[in-house]
Amino acid sequence: MSKPFSITNAMRNTIADQLTVQAVAQSGPAISQKLQAANNIFWSEHASRVSALPGLDREHWAELIQVGSVTAVSTCVPTTPVQEGQNFYSREFLKFYFSDREAQAKALFVAVMTSPAFAGVADLVKQSERYSNTFSLRFKSLSGSVPRTHSMSDIPGEHPIVTTCRQIQVEMNELLQAAATFRGQVIDVLITCRSSRQVEELFPEAAQLLPKPIKNEQQLAPVELIASVRATLSKGVAAYGQN
Repeated sequence: MSKPFSITNAMRNTIADQLTVQAVAQSGPAISQKLQAANNIFWSEHASRVSALPGLDREHWAELIQVGSVTAVSTCVPTTPVQEGQNFYSREFLKFYFSDREAQAKALFVAVMTSPAFAGVADLVKQSERYSNTFSLRFKSLSGSVPRTHSMSDIPGEHPIVTTCRQIQVEMNELLQAAATFRGQVIDVLITCRSSRQVEELFPEAAQLLPKPIKNEQQLAPVELIASVRATLSKGVAAYGQN
């Protein structure tokens, strides 16, 4: 059994993050599958609309893009029309925003999104290039560049894509809230543990994530070197050139 060592807050936070990611992992594949399906539907419908336009048969897309006859696009931030009074505008329907005061919530979101279980979500929900606290849906073409059309990002509010993405938004928000609560509980447990031995006894799952002690495999200094150093210490260090 290894020698016990003190538990630091940095260790507690790291363990809490890892356990939280493990706890939410089971939800990742299902959410990823639904979002990837919405992405596939979007680009399939877009391809059908483009192909229906005069002179834009699918077999000619690559040539038209190469000569610059059409504008190419491979990603798209989808929006849906919204009316407020007499005003109409487009709004993103899958978006995560964190204020400057929500740094911990943002860090938890990033930890979840960068975990393998949520790879399918992270593939399509990207951090804004202008606003570091904003993450929004960005559909990505699986077949490379395709012709761009006017208002291709606008999707009717009743479209199944919008419905699915709004459900994902609710599900993700609830999941993140539950994850934050769970993480807080893990921290509360770990705070009661001052040593690695206590963690092993009280919380074995957390103990597995503790840093492993570094074995000291350094060899002893040669006997001749030790004798030389001790002799010099006894006689003193003389200036170069002196006997």
